[in-house]
Amino acid sequence: MATFPYMPFYVNDYLSSSKVSCMALEEQGAYVRLLCHCWASQDASLPKDDIALALLSGLGKSWTKSSGNRIKKCFIDHPTKADHLTNEKLYDVWQQQVIRAEKCAQGGRKSGESRRRGFKGSSNTLGNSVRTQSELNNEPKPNYSDSYSELDLHTHPHAGKDQPKLPDQTEGGTWFEGPSQDFLRWWNTLPNGMRAGKRECWEKWPETLVDIQGHHDLPEDLAIEHLVTRTSLFARSPRGLQSKFRWSAITFLDAGHYDDDPAAWEIPVETRKPKTPEKPTVKPLTDEERKRLTSK
Repeated sequence: MATFPYMPFYVNDYLSSSKVSCMALEEQGAYVRLLCHCWASQDASLPKDDIALALLSGLGKSWTKSSGNRIKKCFIDHPTKADHLTNEKLYDVWQQQVIRAEKCAQGGRKSGESRRRGFKGSSNTLGNSVRTQSELNNEPKPNYSDSYSELDLHTHPHAGKDQPKLPDQTEGGTWFEGPSQDFLRWWNTLPNGMRAGKRECWEKWPETLVDIQGHHDLPEDLAIEHLVTRTSLFARSPRGLQSKFRWSAITFLDAGHYDDDPAAWEIPVETRKPKTPEKPTVKPLTDEERKRLTSK
């Protein structure tokens, strides 16, 4: 079963509940603690045991008094787990989160696989399929002696020596599939000193988005926003403003530094001061040595 690091809290439903209004503040705190324990479990359940509920709620002996009965009115029998309780609203929200997380995981896996296939092979002009190696071998080779129009120069990337390079399509003289607008938006948020190895980062891009989707339970569009926002925050931090001790762009992605604690970025890396050479120690002359030198 799934666990989620955060729990949606419907404030209006909580404040308008007549059952909650009948609780004392201490009982309301105990009720919220039980909701948190219920959400943190793997199946949105609480043990149907007064001793366990007294400990989980923090009420202790006060649970056996009227407090326990008032709080238990907010829970129902768990629909799939015997001898356990759950909150009706919380269970519905938890089920929706499970379905949403599974859809995001499936979408992330499909997106990552399709992008990886795109890097390994070449797609046709419509982008509907990937050509096999035999199809590529049987494809007629272009005649480089022909004269191409301006349109042909763009549709035939290796058409001639005088062909102008298209923007964001070359890296070290090697042709590769152009990065997406989302990638370029992230790339432009990096500090200037980190903008190297664009092709390597573009190949790492799909895997990074899949990791963010799985770790933070986010769809792909929000995973992109998360990465762009965190990178922009790093770029404005003291660590990001130091040109000498920044990571490379691929290390920033590969090591997941975008999820580092921002407090660590606020502490600039101190430069190491060069060691000053130690002055040689001169041993003072003894009286006998001094007399021997003066006598000569």
